[in-house]
Amino acid sequence: MQRKLLCLIAAFFIVFVSFAQKKANMIFFTPNEEKFYLIVNGIQQNAEPMSNVKITDMSSPMVYNVKVRFDDSKLAVINDKVSLEPGTEKSWSIQAKKKKNAGENEFVIKTAGEIDLDETPSATNFAPEQVIVYHTTPLPNINADGVSISMNVNEQSANVSFNVQGGTTTSTSTSVQTSTTTTNMHGGGYCRNPMDAISFRQQLERVRSQGTAAGRKIIAEKIAQTNCLTSSQVYELCDAMYMNADKMALAKYSYTRSFDPQNYEEVFKALPTNSMVQELNNYIESIRNSGGNFPPVPPTPPTPATPVVIEYVPGYNGPYGCPQPMSRANFASAKSTIDDADFENTKLSTAKTIVESNCVTTDQVVEICKLFDFENSKLEFAKFAYAKTYDKGNYFKVAKVFDFDASKQELNKYLKGK
Repeated sequence: MQRKLLCLIAAFFIVFVSFAQKKANMIFFTPNEEKFYLIVNGIQQNAEPMSNVKITDMSSPMVYNVKVRFDDSKLAVINDKVSLEPGTEKSWSIQAKKKKNAGENEFVIKTAGEIDLDETPSATNFAPEQVIVYHTTPLPNINADGVSISMNVNEQSANVSFNVQGGTTTSTSTSVQTSTTTTNMHGGGYCRNPMDAISFRQQLERVRSQGTAAGRKIIAEKIAQTNCLTSSQVYELCDAMYMNADKMALAKYSYTRSFDPQNYEEVFKALPTNSMVQELNNYIESIRNSGGNFPPVPPTPPTPATPVVIEYVPGYNGPYGCPQPMSRANFASAKSTIDDADFENTKLSTAKTIVESNCVTTDQVVEICKLFDFENSKLEFAKFAYAKTYDKGNYFKVAKVFDFDASKQELNKYLKGK
C-alpha cells in the first residue's frame, strides 16, 4: 500500500513539474498604434517604442507586474498585473478609457484573447522584429524600469549621465586619470556596441518607407552617424539605396564606424558592378595602409552642393501647412478606423481627432471626405482639415467630393478667408 502511494506521489510530481515547465507568451498592442515601452517585473523588454510587443519563453503559471510607458509623454503610464497559464499565448489590448469622467490621456489594459500554443502554434502573425524573448536583466544601456545609462571617459575626466525616459536628465563629472588604448582594426573594430537586431530592423524599415532616393540617403546617413553597425547591417543599408553613388558613399563612410571591419567584404554584395567593388576595396586598403588603425574621428560625409528635399507630393512647390504627411500605412489604418464607425457623427469626430494630431495631403483629405454620407459632414471636415494639410496649394481638388455647387462655393469662401 505504501509503495503504491509513493508511486502515485511520484507520478503526480512528474506531471506537475512537466506542466509548470511549459512556457507561455504574452502580446500587448494598441489598436490605434500608439507606441510604447513594455516593462515586465521592473525590466524594460523592448529597446524601441512599438505599437505591439510579443514576449516569448515566459515562465508559467505566474502573475507578472506590467507597466506600459507610452512614447508620447502626454499619455499616462499604466500599471497592472496579468497572469499566464502554461502552454498558452495571451493577448491584451491597450486602449483609451470610454468612461465619461476619464481623462483623454487615460488608457486601460483589456484581455483580447488566448490560444493554446500546442494546438495552434502559428495562430499569430507578428513580424520577427516584434518578437522578444523574455529577459530578466536590463537591456544594454537600459537600467531597470527604463533608466538609460551612458559613460564617456577621456584622459582627464569621466562623464556619467542618467536619462529617465519621460523624466529629467542628470549628469556628473569626475576628474580621473586613465590610460589611452588605440584600437586596431583587426582587434574588434572602431566601436564596441553594435545596434541590436530589433532596433536595426526598425531603423531599416524607416529607410525603406521613403519613396525617394534623397529620403533614403538622408535617413541612412543619420543611422550610420549615430550608431555602431556590423558589416551585415551596413550591407542592408547600402542595399536599400536607390542610387549607386549613394551606395558607395554610405559604404565608405560606414567603414570607419563598423564593429567588424575584418568582415567588410559582406558589403561588396550591395555593389552592382565590379568597378564599384574595386573602388571600395581600394578605399579599405588605403585605410589599412595608413597605419592599421582607424582615424580618431570618422570622416564627415560631403555636404551636398544643393539642399536635398524629400518630395512627399511629387512636383508640388506651393505653400505648406505641415511638415510631413502621414505614411501610406498609417493613413490606411486611420481610414479604416474612421470607416468602421457606425454613425455619421462618430465618423466625423473620429476623422477630426486623427487629423488634429497628424499631417495629411489633399488627396488624403479627399479620400476621407468620400467616407461620409452627408454633404454637410464632408463640408465640415474639409474646412477643419485645411489647417493640417501638407500641400495647401492643391486644396482646390477637394471640391470634387461635393454634389452641390453651394457646398463648393462655401468651401471656396472659407479658404479665401484663411
